[in-house]
Amino acid sequence: MVRMTTPLLVLLGRARTAGLHITATDGRLRITGPREHGALARALLRRKDEVLALVGIYNGHRRLLDWRAAAVRGPAPCILCGGPSLLRDPHDGTPLHRTCAERAIHQGLPITTRTPKSHAPAGRIR
Repeated sequence: MVRMTTPLLVLLGRARTAGLHITATDGRLRITGPREHGALARALLRRKDEVLALVGIYNGHRRLLDWRAAAVRGPAPCILCGGPSLLRDPHDGTPLHRTCAERAIHQGLPITTRTPKSHAPAGRIR
């Protein structure tokens, strides 16, 4: 299940695992892939402007995320590895290492990955 609170970079990691193809032409976003992952594709389309900025990373044209706008806060568990992270994802504000996010986008994440309750804002599971 894809919820609106799922961090964008987690959605992209799941899209990689699901075999979704994401392309952008003239500001238009196109997502193709297996029909059973339609909810994931729709979740990405709802965040079109943000996804458009990350298509180059997703497709391997760029390797590194630009996190110059990432907030720095006190240590909190990274939502992907659980290790302490000072950085907050610039898209969603969740504690996340940039390297974990890049690995997720390039190598994928399990489709059923759920953020542990202790790592979710306000105790919600995403």
